[in-house]
Amino acid sequence: MKYLVILNLISSLLIADNFYVATKSCEATNNLKSTKNSGNISVISSQRYKMLDTKPHSIYVQVPNANPSGRWVKKECFKEIISQPLTVNNSHAKLAKQSLLALSWHNGFCGTHRNKTECKKSLFGNKEYGFVLHGLWPQPKNLAYCGVNKKIVGMDKNRQWSKMPNIGLSEKSIQDLAVIMPAIASGLQNHEWYKHGTCSGMNSTEYFAKASTYTTQFNNSKVAKYINDNRGKIIILKDIKSLMSGSFGVNSAEKIDMVCDNGILTEIRLNLGGSDSSLAKALASGSNTKSSCQRAIVDEDGWR
Repeated sequence: MKYLVILNLISSLLIADNFYVATKSCEATNNLKSTKNSGNISVISSQRYKMLDTKPHSIYVQVPNANPSGRWVKKECFKEIISQPLTVNNSHAKLAKQSLLALSWHNGFCGTHRNKTECKKSLFGNKEYGFVLHGLWPQPKNLAYCGVNKKIVGMDKNRQWSKMPNIGLSEKSIQDLAVIMPAIASGLQNHEWYKHGTCSGMNSTEYFAKASTYTTQFNNSKVAKYINDNRGKIIILKDIKSLMSGSFGVNSAEKIDMVCDNGILTEIRLNLGGSDSSLAKALASGSNTKSSCQRAIVDEDGWR
């Protein structure tokens, strides 16, 4: 009997909750008849929601930070059930001493990745992106998937990003992040958190808040302005380094890597150190790097 109890306990721990992934933004109402929606809440496309109950045409899901959190949503707004528990134990991860901030030049990225969801102009109207957040990667490079379940690692490596477990960001955090990370449309935030963020020593909210702060500071700098002003032209790394020194301090010029694809600028990578939220101070503590590209064309229209 003792062993039977233990086996039953183990079995119960292995049973995963059922989750649905939203395929579009849909109203999430308090009741099944859709007559009330406290807080004007909607489920967000590509996000994963825990199922609490189901009816022929609607699903009762848990919506984080909604009050009440249990909401009814039409079944047509979801694509499938996922049975994957959120199993991440990164409590042992220390705050990363060195990290790499990867910022994609959105037009250049889309010019070389035409089939990506975030590169379809029809989804984003006429919004003009410059540099957008790719990721904040704790270093060294092989530091990844800290405390992440092997099944989730497998999903990530198979690029099943939109099917991965919810990473715990509030609806507002997701909306704020989408402004500087259009690749949320492809579930990139899930990939970045599970592979890199779990090794940062921060929770998901802190991790993306810091990455967003750094991205905004760079986009407000003379470096970003210079690149934006030279769309359709060739830029030279030497000029970029000079502007880095003027914007973020003398030593920052040796912390930048310009990444190109067939001569087209696709990314800027910055080596950061410490935990300061000031990009200038983080650059001052970062390790030096050598750029893989010395000159590049700034794609002026990579939208498709």
